[in-house]
Amino acid sequence: MPIRLLPLIPFAWFVLEVVLLVEVGQAIGALAVVGLLIAAGLAGSLLLRHVGTSVVSSLLAQDPRGRSTIDRLRSAGWQVAAGILLIVPGFASDVVALALFLPPVRRLLSSLLPRPANLRTRSVVIEGEFRDVSPQDEPPARLPPDRDRTPREPHDNPWSDRDTR
Repeated sequence: MPIRLLPLIPFAWFVLEVVLLVEVGQAIGALAVVGLLIAAGLAGSLLLRHVGTSVVSSLLAQDPRGRSTIDRLRSAGWQVAAGILLIVPGFASDVVALALFLPPVRRLLSSLLPRPANLRTRSVVIEGEFRDVSPQDEPPARLPPDRDRTPREPHDNPWSDRDTR
């Protein structure tokens, strides 16, 4: 698909949603369509709430099926996408959302995404020395006599904008 056609995809999706709404509305009635859209929106918001709490709890506990953290996060990401698609009014987005509920579809889509590199193999070690510079009970060191903080004459400042006379 040429890149220049990509901006037309949202427009085509919108046209598909409107056509499906009109066709379903003629078949079952406008009130039933509005009821289905409201029910789908409520289901999507409940799904988002459930996925949000389950992601936090699954990250804190070990997965009994032995899935990695990245796989669990990807699965939760697809479920969040399904919840958002359920909230968006339209039947085409609801069909895609229902497909995202199926674990085989989520696994297929996750397999299409690139896998992150193992972070443990790319560890960086910076060697160096350190010195404790925390204040201690000893008195502060004095500067050498030639470097004390006495005020200098104005003509000693090479950056002064005053003319030398």
